Amino acid sequence: PTRRPSDLGLPATPFFLLASFFLARSSPQLNERLHRCWFIGQILQDWEQQRGVRLSAKAQAVGMIVLCVGATVVFSSMSGVMLGFVVAAAVIGVLVVLRLPSARTSAPK
Repeated sequence: PTRRPSDLGLPATPFFLLASFFLARSSPQLNERLHRCWFIGQILQDWEQQRGVRLSAKAQAVGMIVLCVGATVVFSSMSGVMLGFVVAAAVIGVLVVLRLPSARTSAPK
């Protein structure tokens, strides 16, 4: 099956944004290669051109957070206090994702 650029999701995106930031200054050739990469290139272009993240990437990130934390709560043997910390961290993560500016699906003309 064909994968979309946003299939990687948001958790790794900040690291790719940092990599692009530093590569643009130290190795423009590697930065260009990163931008052509099939799984992160579109996310980087959206951020640089529109300073935002597509809604589909946000939805995937929130979905993964809910799925992973839900599985942790249901299947983990952690104490209630630890589970509370996990849930609190997840809520903060969801809020951060939702507060990111949104990019349009098609680039501005």
